[in-house]
Amino acid sequence: MRFLPLGSAVTLKGEGEQIFIITARAITLEGGEHKSNYKLVKYPEGDIKGARPVMIKDDDVESVVHEGYSDEIDETFLQGKIIAAEKQTIRKPVEEIPEPDFTNLLDKYIPASQIASEQDSEAELERLRKDPFYKFKKKEVK
Repeated sequence: MRFLPLGSAVTLKGEGEQIFIITARAITLEGGEHKSNYKLVKYPEGDIKGARPVMIKDDDVESVVHEGYSDEIDETFLQGKIIAAEKQTIRKPVEEIPEPDFTNLLDKYIPASQIASEQDSEAELERLRKDPFYKFKKKEVK
């Protein structure tokens, strides 16, 4: 499996002579085989505002124009990505979602006397418009 370093310059199949630079990498496990994936930006523009990065698989690379820097740290990073790809779990879709149980809400009955009427609500809104902090002020003692 090829895992190109960051900063590598590549051309892509079907893109002619346009050069792209690798800015991010990932490894996936597909059919039991490790695959390299890359995020690219166009050369020479780079990651400018409004430019869209290109996401590809290693198979989409036509040629490597320049290979970026790699060392032992990069090799350790690669091994970590391989291990992470192997640990990835595939989530299966839930076949049936159970109907929610609302019976526990039946004992939370609110008496009609506690429900404000539309008139009370309008009066409350008007009072809040005049003084939004009235509920926090001490009530006057007569």
